[in-house]
Amino acid sequence: MKKGPKFIKYVVNSGDRGKAKSCQICNQSFSALSAKEHQCKRCKRAVCEKCSPYKAFTIIDGVPSKTAHRQCYLCKEESESLKKFINQYKIVFMEDTFSKEWLKSFGSSVEQANLDFDQSQREESNLRNKEESVKMKSELPQVFQEIVHFKNYSLSEFFYLVIKDFNITLILDSINRVLGTFLKIYPEVGYAPDQVFTTLFLLCFCSEASAYQILVFMYSLIIPHYTYPLSLRKEKCEFFTEIDKTMQVLTQAYKISSQDSPYVKTFLRYRLVRYIQSFTINFFLFETTFFIINQLFLQPQTGYDDLTKYLATAYNGYIQIFRQQSQDEIELILLRNVRSGKIQDGYFLTKQVDFSKVIPVVQKSSSNISARQPSFLQDSESGTGIKQQDQIIILRTEIERQQKIIQEQQSKIDKQKLEIENLELKLQQTQQVISLYKSPGKDINLDQYISQQDEELQNLRRVTQQQKQNNFDLEKQQMQAYIKKLESQVFIEYKANIQLKEQLEQSQLSKSQASTASQDQYEYEILEKNLQKYKRKYEKLKAKQSSQDQNQQRSKKDEIAIAELEAKLQLKEKQISELELKLNKNKFDTTAKIVELESSIEQLEKQNKLYKKSIQDIETRQSSLYKQDNGLVQQLQRQITDSQNESNLQLRQVQERFNQQIQQLQQQLQKEQKARFLAESQLKDLTIKLEIQEKQQKQVTTSIQNSYQDISNGGELQKEIQRLQAQLKEQEERYQQLKSKHYAHLQMMIQVEKDKLINPEIQLSLINSQEKELTVLQEKLEKKKTKIKQLKQKEKAWMKINQDNVVKINQTTDGKHIGELLTKTIVLLNLDGKVSTNHINDQAIALIVEKISHLIEQQTTFSEEFSNIFEDGQFVQKLNELMDEVEDSFVFDYNSLKSLIEKVNSVFSRINSTKQKILQIFRQTFDQNDLNQNPNLDIVILQLQQKLQQFQIDKEELESRIQQLQLSKNKYLEVQEESKREKKILQGVRDIIIDLPIFSPSEVFSFSDQRFKNKQVDQEDAKLILEVRNQQITTLKVILTEKQTQLETLNNGMIKLKDLMSNYFVQIMK
Repeated sequence: MKKGPKFIKYVVNSGDRGKAKSCQICNQSFSALSAKEHQCKRCKRAVCEKCSPYKAFTIIDGVPSKTAHRQCYLCKEESESLKKFINQYKIVFMEDTFSKEWLKSFGSSVEQANLDFDQSQREESNLRNKEESVKMKSELPQVFQEIVHFKNYSLSEFFYLVIKDFNITLILDSINRVLGTFLKIYPEVGYAPDQVFTTLFLLCFCSEASAYQILVFMYSLIIPHYTYPLSLRKEKCEFFTEIDKTMQVLTQAYKISSQDSPYVKTFLRYRLVRYIQSFTINFFLFETTFFIINQLFLQPQTGYDDLTKYLATAYNGYIQIFRQQSQDEIELILLRNVRSGKIQDGYFLTKQVDFSKVIPVVQKSSSNISARQPSFLQDSESGTGIKQQDQIIILRTEIERQQKIIQEQQSKIDKQKLEIENLELKLQQTQQVISLYKSPGKDINLDQYISQQDEELQNLRRVTQQQKQNNFDLEKQQMQAYIKKLESQVFIEYKANIQLKEQLEQSQLSKSQASTASQDQYEYEILEKNLQKYKRKYEKLKAKQSSQDQNQQRSKKDEIAIAELEAKLQLKEKQISELELKLNKNKFDTTAKIVELESSIEQLEKQNKLYKKSIQDIETRQSSLYKQDNGLVQQLQRQITDSQNESNLQLRQVQERFNQQIQQLQQQLQKEQKARFLAESQLKDLTIKLEIQEKQQKQVTTSIQNSYQDISNGGELQKEIQRLQAQLKEQEERYQQLKSKHYAHLQMMIQVEKDKLINPEIQLSLINSQEKELTVLQEKLEKKKTKIKQLKQKEKAWMKINQDNVVKINQTTDGKHIGELLTKTIVLLNLDGKVSTNHINDQAIALIVEKISHLIEQQTTFSEEFSNIFEDGQFVQKLNELMDEVEDSFVFDYNSLKSLIEKVNSVFSRINSTKQKILQIFRQTFDQNDLNQNPNLDIVILQLQQKLQQFQIDKEELESRIQQLQLSKNKYLEVQEESKREKKILQGVRDIIIDLPIFSPSEVFSFSDQRFKNKQVDQEDAKLILEVRNQQITTLKVILTEKQTQLETLNNGMIKLKDLMSNYFVQIMK
């Protein structure tokens, strides 16, 4: 005897022989002579030889037997159906087959299950409550060994067929991953060994992620909280509600007697818990367990109540055994005999049972499992704050719920129709099979062949008998006719002799007197005539005898043929006897099959009746649901009409607001016109300043020409002077071009502002123009590079000019005048602390030169930063032109620049305000317009959600852009303050340099540092300056790339906003 398992629940099936008195399938009594007792090695039934004609390999402890054992025909049919089921649905371990439908019924999918499983595996490392998972992991090998040794014969064959190609360690690891993560994430459920069995069962139809997701749904939607393993450990539960429910189903639906109910109730009290906690796994055959679990997962809303109904239908077919047998024997009988077809047939009777009338409905779990369900199960709440949208969402949920109910009912009807069609096909097939066994067929049926052989033999017998009888009849008829003829002839001759005698006597008496001679002649003649007659008759008789001889010869030949036919008949009789033996065997098999088919036909007819009843019930329910839907549709139509009226009012209000906005924009236009006049006046001021600058440049050129006439080595210097003059001419031409561009740009700006304020649609065209300007900016970047090269050349020229000015200073002034100039430059450059005015040496002069070069570099960097800051605005072109002027002339009008920046900020603020107003109008009107146009609420709501999300993205991009502009503005103000101070210093230094007289070269070289004497040192300084410039260029490139990316994002946002606005205006026009 095997020792019982410690962890899992199982049905006791000892299989002891000699206890049963009759066959447990056909109930034939066992005896030593007629029917011996045999045992099916698969189900351990005591069977007779007729019920167990097969031999097959059985699965013992998860391994097939080495030799074939006896097997009953029920086990043979079940094993074949298992193989067919696995091949038909292509069931593979840890692959999704039936899990797709199960997850769909729970409202999930395989992809969502994979995401949730990965997320839970990442979260489990952060959790601390791991007691249940640790306990499971420690007990898992022992529980798995008990499953291998104590699962029932049906599950053992199914698991062997599915898991035979997988390693045990791989199976244990997958169970550990699925169940371990579940217990770590949901420790309030608790661990029980039955969970290992259910996880293994689920992995035969699911992947690891799907099995985990289904476990979550089982414990959150089907299993109540008080039946969790942890709650059962804390507080014992007697399952009285489940027992009362099953008894209610048995009494109301199946109407069991009051005498049987106490026996059933005692069984339920002690054994119902085992069936519920294990989900009937290991307590029924595989097909029955799979049917129950599949139905529970396809209808999870009523899953737990349906489980009690299925168990009640399983017990209903075997109520009588509850009186006679023990509880272990009852479980064994239910395991062997309960099939899914019986449960499916009886379930329709349980639909009328209402548990809420008698037993209070058990509240489902309110634990954290329901709170921590995946995101797709939780209702997403939109925070729009609009009443109409809230009403639409509520109505949509109601419609979806009704649609789901209708779809479920429709799917049930379709399933039942398919089942009815399958049943009708089965009926036709069974009738065809029966007709094949009963009706004649040429090439298929043995009865036809046998009947033909019987008919041939009977025909042969009839022919031989007829031939015999014909021969005997012919002989008898011939003999009788011959005898009759002979008798007639003898009688005729006798009469003739008597007549002759009478005639002779009469003649003798009458003619006594006649002569004797005449009488003799007369008699002689008469005798001759008689002799001739007799001769003729004799010849006829001989001919008849010859014909009789021929007939006898023929009869002998017939006898020989009859003997041959009798030999053939004997052979045919032997063949017939052999065929009759085969027929008896086939008839026995066919009768058994016919009985089974007739029973199945009766069951199918019953199922058809039940299906028809259920279809009628479903149709009535569906009609009621349609009525409810019509009521909801009417309510929706009313609400839609109300919302249309409200939207019309809102549209009117929006139109009024829009008119007000137009008036405000017109007022702003007038202000812009005033600003235009101010800008023109500022332009005039700038032109005057530029003319003054030109005069100064001419004076500088004349002074330079006068200063270089006396120099002996003036060939190279003259070339440089010519080059500088050419540059000055180019600057003048450039100034004229900038001037014309400036006037054109101002006129264009004023026209654009007018158009912008007249119609909001033109704002979109302005946005397009801004996009084009952005493309133009990229072209300007290349121009900037060329300008940088020109700046390098200008710096060299300025260095030489400064050197020449220093030479002039040395030639014209003396040391005292130079000292005064140096003190002025020290004061202007704020170098009082570093350099003393009384002691000026070479180091002080070097500091002054470095400070001046540093100021020049800051001026150039400031101009480049300024151009980068305002590179993406509407007035980019104008600002770039101003910066070009600054780089060329080192003269800058800060008041005009401030006014320009204020204009830029005002324009951007107006653009943002108009955008916000348009978006407000869009929010208030767009949803209602869509509702008026689209009666299908689901499509409208989806469109609204997509458009709102897109609008929020665009809004965030615009806000980020505005923040960047604010930062650039602050940066500009800081740079402006620094540049004012540095500009004053540079201007003072330039004034001092211009006012200085011209010195001789000898005095300059005696006064200046040794660096100015050494050309190599000058070259090194130039290289350093170039390196610094290159670094500045690289930083500028980085800044430009960042600005380009910012401009691209702004461009995309503008395009999206343009699309939204175009749709909005189209709907307004409609």
